[in-house]
Amino acid sequence: MTCNFQILSLDTLVHLRQHMPKDAFCTLVITREDLYPEESWSFVFGQASLNTGVGVFSFVRYDPAFSGHVRGQGYRPTRRSFTFTAFTASTGRPSG
Repeated sequence: MTCNFQILSLDTLVHLRQHMPKDAFCTLVITREDLYPEESWSFVFGQASLNTGVGVFSFVRYDPAFSGHVRGQGYRPTRRSFTFTAFTASTGRPSG
């Protein structure tokens, strides 16, 4: 874990599965909160379970302000591009 507020991603996956509509193919959450999968990890951008059809993704670490830096002029377009790439990679792979 870090000094920043974090959400345990596995808890989120469990919650999503428990509240998933019966007719849903999948349920995904996008958040601005930092995520971690277990105590031994500092963070993850996202995590998903293909077996249960749930996933969670955070784009907070793409924000320079998260690390105390000033946002540059091109911040928004860059963030969107990287966010989409990381979101598809994070939610498209299975987790244990």
